[in-house]
Amino acid sequence: MSRSATRRRTARVPAGHTSADEASAVARNIVESAGARPEAVSHEGKGGGTVNSTGITPYDPSDEAALRQTIRDFVRRELYPLEATHLAGQAPPEALMEAQAKARKSGLWLLDAPEAYGGAGLGLRMMCVVWEELYKAAVLPARNTTVLGPSAGPMLYAGTPQQNERYLVPVLEMEKTTAFAQTEPAAGSDPAAMKTRAVWDGALWLLNGEKHFITGAKEADFLQVVAVTEPGTSTSRPQFTVFLVDADVAGVEIGRCDETLDGEQTWEVHLRNVRLGPEQVLGEVGAGFRLAQKWLIKGRLNQAAKAIAYGERALAMAVRHAQERQAFGRRIIDHEAIGFMLADSHMELEAVKLLTHDCAAKADLGMDVRYEAATAKVMGVETGCRIVDRAVQVHGGMGLMKDLPLGKWYWDLRSLKITEGTSEVMRNFIVRSLPARYADL
Repeated sequence: MSRSATRRRTARVPAGHTSADEASAVARNIVESAGARPEAVSHEGKGGGTVNSTGITPYDPSDEAALRQTIRDFVRRELYPLEATHLAGQAPPEALMEAQAKARKSGLWLLDAPEAYGGAGLGLRMMCVVWEELYKAAVLPARNTTVLGPSAGPMLYAGTPQQNERYLVPVLEMEKTTAFAQTEPAAGSDPAAMKTRAVWDGALWLLNGEKHFITGAKEADFLQVVAVTEPGTSTSRPQFTVFLVDADVAGVEIGRCDETLDGEQTWEVHLRNVRLGPEQVLGEVGAGFRLAQKWLIKGRLNQAAKAIAYGERALAMAVRHAQERQAFGRRIIDHEAIGFMLADSHMELEAVKLLTHDCAAKADLGMDVRYEAATAKVMGVETGCRIVDRAVQVHGGMGLMKDLPLGKWYWDLRSLKITEGTSEVMRNFIVRSLPARYADL
């Protein structure tokens, strides 16, 4: 029995629950009632869009209110109760599947997928609102969270109608799963060092290489593999192409499993003379780097929003504890050492939230946000780390206990300094933009 056939018995929403189309209609009503219409998902590095004289993209935060409250209510109703028994680790698959069914029934399914495929078509700014509320639940896995629908990877942007029918639709209907495979043993944050090659022999592509740290590879029905199709020279950069690779074709082997500090599993993928037809190319030949970067922009904003979620809930816990805990004859919030930690956390959180939302709004306008996304990622994650660390300190000995989610967030945030581009590489990337950015000042 195939992987997808085996999973159909468990992954599909139970009978009697709201269909994807009905859920999508509910989601659109929620969004439109707030005045937040679905936004174009472009963020390709080109396009127009307008900013005001300050360089900040104007938008009305009030259009977020209904969507934010809807997600917050869902999280408190369906996910917070799971923390009573699963706080030390993520909730079991059956509990998360039930939450998926309830999300679909509530109209919160596939919020970022195109309307043509049953989604709500939300842009990145509104998805940041969703993520900032969703990730406050401490029972979700650190990565590959599918409570509100599966992740489709780069093919969400570039699939042909035939590819979408064969791959995208089954993923969105949770009949298939996919994994994005870019990282290699010697090419993590440096894609120019990538060794995986795809060579055209006149009729087929021949794919060879090694990938590692690939989340979800073991269960995936197909992989979205980034490979070099034109090697770089002393005067030119290598060109990359993304390929849709079925996991059961000859030459694909899933290797060793590695478990991360936050409990996630990643896998090695060995590609040995994998033969692919031209129909397996995702997007255009040679345009894979831009396509992968487009996906990574979304991933970096997702991480910034996740860090905001962790930081907001950790700060709320710290503020409550500081009001209740007495030391030296008064509440610890009234001690300057504690109060200033809380004030600093609030100020930093508000700043990084504005930074993240501004980047997402520009992306929805089709503007080039590669540097802004890198900035939001680094600032968001490092701010989240500081806030959670302060929350642990405010709680004292209780902050070290597994009864609280602070420890889980601590590990999750630490991993985010590395995934989707290390903080150091992001800073190097930002530095390269500074001469042009400040040339006229």
